[in-house]
Amino acid sequence: REKNEAFKDMTLDELYDKIVSRLDKIQIANHSSFEFDTIDNIPHANDPIEWLIDGVIKKHTFNEIVAASKAGKSQLGYQLAYEVHNGLDFLRLFKTCKGKVMYIDFENYPSEIKQRVDKMKAYKGKLEDVSQMCVTKLKQGDLDRIIKKCIEMKKKDDSYELVVFDNFYSLLGAVNANDMSETGEL
Repeated sequence: REKNEAFKDMTLDELYDKIVSRLDKIQIANHSSFEFDTIDNIPHANDPIEWLIDGVIKKHTFNEIVAASKAGKSQLGYQLAYEVHNGLDFLRLFKTCKGKVMYIDFENYPSEIKQRVDKMKAYKGKLEDVSQMCVTKLKQGDLDRIIKKCIEMKKKDDSYELVVFDNFYSLLGAVNANDMSETGEL
């Protein structure tokens, strides 16, 4: 919030200087001065892509599932988590890179989560459980502590491949998950 207030108080000149200082730090993939070229001549064009979900989600990226309320985002998130954790094809369509998963649920109550997971296990058979955290009320500083805990777990065990925050828009006190002005700050 402090950053937003500072941003609102900036003059156009201050904003311009801030943008220019950040742009100076960005490396452009094609090191020439904004020249067009064919894709084969652009550096790193042939680098291999590491996929978490083949052709859908790259490793080491941030991704969002966005849809209307009650459209099934959480169920899809749990499906994703359990299939990555158990090395199953995501939605029976896409190969996954098996790895441990941390799932932090900020919206659903533990009994609701257990019911969903039990139904999935009944359908899929024996599944290994993901590392789960249920947080229904956040106090100031809790989000930082949760993120630090995730980093600590990853440092202790490098086999973690996925961290799911369900749903992060509520962390900001947002009302509408589909309004970018309400989710963009996080």
